[in-house]
Amino acid sequence: MVKSIGLILLIMLCSCQMSEKKLKKIKATTVIENPFEITTLPQENVDKANTDEVKNATVEKFHESGPTVVHKTPEKVDESKKAENFGVDTTVKTKPIDKVSAAQALKKDLVVKKIEDERNALEKNFPFKVGERIEYAVNYFALEAGRFVFEVRPIKQLQNRPVYHFYVSAKTSSIFAWVYTLKDFAESFWDMKTQRPYLMKIYGEESRYIREVQTAFDWTKKQARYQAKIVEVGKGLDEEDKTWDLKHMDAQDVVSALYFLRTKKLEVGKTFDFRVAEMGKDILVRAAVVEEVVLSTKIGKFNTFLIKPTFSVNGAWKQKGEMKIWLTNDEYKTPIQFEAKIKVGTIRGRLHSLKR
Repeated sequence: MVKSIGLILLIMLCSCQMSEKKLKKIKATTVIENPFEITTLPQENVDKANTDEVKNATVEKFHESGPTVVHKTPEKVDESKKAENFGVDTTVKTKPIDKVSAAQALKKDLVVKKIEDERNALEKNFPFKVGERIEYAVNYFALEAGRFVFEVRPIKQLQNRPVYHFYVSAKTSSIFAWVYTLKDFAESFWDMKTQRPYLMKIYGEESRYIREVQTAFDWTKKQARYQAKIVEVGKGLDEEDKTWDLKHMDAQDVVSALYFLRTKKLEVGKTFDFRVAEMGKDILVRAAVVEEVVLSTKIGKFNTFLIKPTFSVNGAWKQKGEMKIWLTNDEYKTPIQFEAKIKVGTIRGRLHSLKR
């Protein structure tokens, strides 16, 4: 678990830069196809521009800059155009919708309406809402190494269920970019009813690597599938594909774990146990609420709970470094600050901006 979080947070200080030409050439080799169709549900609390986009949205695909909404654009037909010399009418005539098609369309509309109603009822129960955006300034050895952003994007429809779309991005600052570049994106699609993930993806561009990682959860079969494609300059493509049995029906992925923690009622002295399924490993996360702390940030002071997580991998406790997370002592339980001790130094993320 610490290692996985480190892959997103860690700003490493090594190696040479990958050229832009080389970068573009190898991007296509890392693409992993989504196992699910994911569509955006209409939102009630977005502006008109976003609403129009949501209405036209169909399937989402993941690439180096994150998921992209793909629009279906109907072809335009010039009904007045006739074939010259032959007088042939080439007008495309619309066929009347038969009863079967009409019934299928009605059934689809009813399914979407049911999912929307379920979404509206469930969303009230969570401390995080669509539109939440938390940005951190990440420091390493007293220098700003980069920025780290958590977002809650518009709620999606996946397998006829409403799912939260958690999106995380990390990028090195200009100070560090000349030594080591990092541009990572991670996302999780999380069932609002069962509070379990369906799909987690990570895309990363680093000085000598491009990688795409995907974990898909099949809760009916109680299995998860991990796929990875990693290209290293000078070494080529390395692929991994494995499936394993899920031992716990409440397991999270490395992105949804923090959001799942935020659903808990926090009290000093209380400890929460939950599972994370990652790369075939069964990880027990034990999160202890240590104390209440007042933190001063760039945008003001916050009353917070200090959380210290520890990790057991396949039954063995492994703690190579210490982690700390500060969540606000209010209805939002917003992560305000985090620290992770590594082999060399400590990475700290401090609140830079907040939108709820």
